[in-house]
Amino acid sequence: RARLPPRSLPRGHMADTWGTLRPSDSAHRRCTQLDGLWAFIADHKDDGHASGFCSGLPESGRTPIAVPASWNEQLPELDSFLGPAWYERTVWAPLGLT
Repeated sequence: RARLPPRSLPRGHMADTWGTLRPSDSAHRRCTQLDGLWAFIADHKDDGHASGFCSGLPESGRTPIAVPASWNEQLPELDSFLGPAWYERTVWAPLGLT
């Protein structure tokens, strides 16, 4: 992959060494890290929507998993699983973010 030449970016934006635009905090935007441990369920039957996973994951079958990372590397039993999966984590939004 070739590196991009340096360029002028809009105020409040940063780019990595490959020229990929990355968000940054500004007067109009607040960045929040969401990495850490999340609840995870592999949806082997692809029935998560019908089972109500979008409203919350069931307590049974949940596995804590690190994000960002590949589930295939963290859970050996899912090494070859390429289907849908669900993640859940409680996040507190700062006042005024809504």
